Amino acid sequence: MFNGAWPYELPPTGHFNVFVTKAITLGIYRDLIEAAPALYHWADDKYVPVLAEKWGYEGGEHFTLTLKPGLKWSDGTPLTAKDALATFIARRMYSGQLFEYVDRVEARDERTIALHMKTPSTVVERYVLREPIVPYALYGQFTDKAVPVYAQGKDNSADEIKAIRKDFDQFRPDKWLASGPYMLDQRSMTEASAELVKNPQGVHADVVRFDRIKLYNGETPVVSPLILAKEIDYATHGLAVATTLQMKAQGIRILRTTTYGGQGVVINHANPKLKILTDKRVRQAFAHAVNREVNAAVTYAESGRVPKYMAGVQDGLLEKWLSKDDLAKLNQYPYDIQKATALMLAAGCKKQGDQWLDPDGRPMEYELVSEAEFQDRSASGQDWADQMGKFGVKVIVRAVSFTQTPIEKREGKFELAMDPWGTGNPHPHFSFVATLLSKVQPLANGPYTSFELKQKTDVVGEVDFQQLITASAQGIDVEAEGGDRQGRAGLQRIAAGAAADRAADEQPGPGGRAGDRLAAGQRPDLPELALHRQLHRLHDLQRHARPEVACERCARRDASLPKHHAARLAPRQGYAATARRGSPDVLAQPEPPGDVRAAGAGAPARPALRRSDARGVRVLARARPAAGAGDPGRLPARGAPNPQLLAEWEDGGLVRQKWLIDVQRHLSATLLVNRPVGLGPGRRPALLCWHGHGPFGKDVVMGDDGSPERRDNIARHNYDYGRQMARRGFVTFAIDWIGAGERNDGNKPNWRNSDRGRDWCNLYYLNATMLGMTSLSINVAHGRAATDFACTLPAVDPARLGVLGLSGGGRWPSGRRCATALPRGRDHLLQRPLGALRHPRPQLLRDAGRARPLQAGRSARSAGPAGAPPAAGRHRRLR
Repeated sequence: MFNGAWPYELPPTGHFNVFVTKAITLGIYRDLIEAAPALYHWADDKYVPVLAEKWGYEGGEHFTLTLKPGLKWSDGTPLTAKDALATFIARRMYSGQLFEYVDRVEARDERTIALHMKTPSTVVERYVLREPIVPYALYGQFTDKAVPVYAQGKDNSADEIKAIRKDFDQFRPDKWLASGPYMLDQRSMTEASAELVKNPQGVHADVVRFDRIKLYNGETPVVSPLILAKEIDYATHGLAVATTLQMKAQGIRILRTTTYGGQGVVINHANPKLKILTDKRVRQAFAHAVNREVNAAVTYAESGRVPKYMAGVQDGLLEKWLSKDDLAKLNQYPYDIQKATALMLAAGCKKQGDQWLDPDGRPMEYELVSEAEFQDRSASGQDWADQMGKFGVKVIVRAVSFTQTPIEKREGKFELAMDPWGTGNPHPHFSFVATLLSKVQPLANGPYTSFELKQKTDVVGEVDFQQLITASAQGIDVEAEGGDRQGRAGLQRIAAGAAADRAADEQPGPGGRAGDRLAAGQRPDLPELALHRQLHRLHDLQRHARPEVACERCARRDASLPKHHAARLAPRQGYAATARRGSPDVLAQPEPPGDVRAAGAGAPARPALRRSDARGVRVLARARPAAGAGDPGRLPARGAPNPQLLAEWEDGGLVRQKWLIDVQRHLSATLLVNRPVGLGPGRRPALLCWHGHGPFGKDVVMGDDGSPERRDNIARHNYDYGRQMARRGFVTFAIDWIGAGERNDGNKPNWRNSDRGRDWCNLYYLNATMLGMTSLSINVAHGRAATDFACTLPAVDPARLGVLGLSGGGRWPSGRRCATALPRGRDHLLQRPLGALRHPRPQLLRDAGRARPLQAGRSARSAGPAGAPPAAGRHRRLR
């Protein structure tokens, strides 16, 4: 099995209509499922056929594509030209840039389609060969209706196409047909992972070497610990700098490849508050005010490379398409505070103290939206905001879930936003499409940046960026002098405008010439010092109480380690140091040397990881490591539970209790307990039931179905496992995690919603890190408190504990007390044998210290006075 990672959303939010937002496409792994005609091989500068047998330009007007014979979909039906035709008609309906050059597509025979070019271009080849072919069986119902409309000479502005699009947007296929060597096993999809299995009908199925591919679901915060635990073979996530340093220390291979793109900031030009940013001088000032070398180091450490030319196209590509003379004319926007200041003054802005004011006298303060889970983009955005703040423009970063950010940006609900620029395609045309056209209508399918493509410039007059970008790819003979003359002319015209801007910028003035050095004492921070500061931030989030000492390197007072930052980022020797992915057990090494162990002064010694169970069932005795890289944050101190029984009643064959316990000092929470009615003598195995991200917290998990909404929530997710397992003889208990159920801020008196629609999990995580903890560590401590109390109940056997969880609850660890964790999805619990559950590796349902199964036993069916409720009562909702 190959283990990878890619984020997705489960149905019904996620779906299989690949042309619509929220589609489950699995990113780079889509090529293994829904294959394209060919793949581009960068080293040889050529395309390698996949579905295609041959392709090429024909007579200067057509581009033809012939598919291989005998291709099939995963359901056994033939893959033909009919599928390819439906693919490109559907792409046309969604304003694909290909149709700036193509006006007709037709099927010539069972395996060949021909695209008529109204404007011959070399990029037609790229657009056609890299478009994954989709099945006519699914999408033909829409494309068949569109074909006669386009045949009448109408375009996407026609009412007929809009009506078809409306239905197309709502289409949700119930399956994902595959043409590649793998297909998605839809039954395997959970909040945690999904699996790709061999597609015997698919192209190249006979040559791929893995039987299955497991993809862990999640963005960087979820995937990073899995990488460090060596559970993942390959990941392309934007990892935090500290994480890459840990990986390097552990010997994990880091591939530093050219991506031909990076991180940038986009502006909402429709927002009246940002009117001053429509002045190019202000945008140029912003470019001069940021030290991009520092930003690159903070974002990608050693992998960061600062682009020499801020042209929207990666340097390596630009240098292949423009002459040295043209390149020399481009403004490189060096870091120059004096130049930035001069440009701001020229635009009518004024400095009041440390704050810039716009020409109307309003403070220049803006909000920058960034994906919370994209740690590279978040780091880049935060550093950009910090540098702009020092310059005098206040920027507040608002972290939004990566699932919500594209929606807000597409709908224009932002001021500034972090966004990618450039793209890994061999022609600069694609970079302009990705950097500019994809952020405006119609490609954006929404207002997005609202940038007007027709602009009046000071140097070349009226320009139409749509026409310029289209012209940059005109011509089909890149070797002939005249074949690509129009394309190069388009690029050179864009360059001419930038060069003229630079000439105007470099006129003598108060700011001096671009590139002038700052006076001593005003030099920008070096990249390594910026990285050094990031390590200080890591200290702030993770350090334990220790006497402050001064950092000898940067004079910052901090609770330093004997070897300063290096010790914090060293691998945790002695703790899972010999772990091998796929190994059924983890062996221990000797205790780490003193300088590493000192990271957590006063921390308890770590017991060795052990094997146990006479029948050979391996159990991992987990211990919390000392503070160090990857530390989830300190746990709140244990305290007495001070339990108080609030209510007890009988319902559906169960005795149900509601307790109030202290989960830490000065903080209480309610705990629900279920046990069978008539429980006889003896202690029972107990299950801690962790709830997920649902709206009702622990209540529905424990069987509260007192409203239609709760009943629906239980039915859709098979969510009442705390009730179901109690009916099978277990004692079950559950607590609300912070921000959920009864601990939701929305339930507080006089509460005012100020979260702007952000996920509560993200908000609590940010708040917790300010206290040197994480929301996960707090919830683990509260689960520990609940478990400590549950072990004091007369009916509970402390030696036999287990954990079940759904969604977010299914990802968390079981803690030291529990031998077995059973994270679950909708199809897992009670629908498959418990012994077959896997997450992330197989574990049998056994207890930690005995060779007998963790099961309810027959005493659940016996009656007796012990533990019986004082009186039976009707079920009621828990509040």
